[in-house]
Amino acid sequence: MIDRKQLIELIPWYLNGTLTGVELQEVELFIKNDPEGLAALEEWRRVQILMHVDAETKPPVEVEIRLFDRIRSQSFEQLGIFHPYALGLSFVILVLLWTLIRPGITLHWSMPGSQVTTFRVYRSPANSREYQLIDEVPVDSVTSEYVYVDLFIWPFKEYIYYVEGMNQSESLGYSQVVASPPLVALPGQLALLCGSIISGYGIIMLIRYRKLFLIGNVRLITV
Repeated sequence: MIDRKQLIELIPWYLNGTLTGVELQEVELFIKNDPEGLAALEEWRRVQILMHVDAETKPPVEVEIRLFDRIRSQSFEQLGIFHPYALGLSFVILVLLWTLIRPGITLHWSMPGSQVTTFRVYRSPANSREYQLIDEVPVDSVTSEYVYVDLFIWPFKEYIYYVEGMNQSESLGYSQVVASPPLVALPGQLALLCGSIISGYGIIMLIRYRKLFLIGNVRLITV
């Protein structure tokens, strides 16, 4: 025979369905035949309701899929081929690589034992004689062999160059120099152009994928 105090303490286990055997029988008799038992049952039911926490409802799978597809589509739409950040970053990378690798027409000349202080480099299209000064190269006291790279050329256009030796502001004469053909620079120029575009857009895509990844993590944490 179980006393009243123990019967009241067993009511929570009765409500969650874990009582068996003699304990279950005596608790059922207690709550049916004894007003104190019925009152204790109602009290424990109110406590159970207050302590019950509803499970967080998740949206349907179809809604979740549509939501993330929309986020991804908006991300790719914003990326676009004319995305300003990607274009700007690609241009910066192109300039940096262009100045480091220096693809272009290479000029070679030598000037041993001379009064020259600087060299002026002139360029003209092959079908013209309108030479333009494109740069000045200071004399190097260590070597008499000089190399100059013209970075700003069109790959399918032929050019003529000449170098003029200068002593302060006085010309000491000039001569044509040997230059590599423009097509030699074309593979390097195309590689730098493609590489800068791929790098610029790739970095922007990685940033956007990282945002999507963080959004997904937030969703996983809050669910």
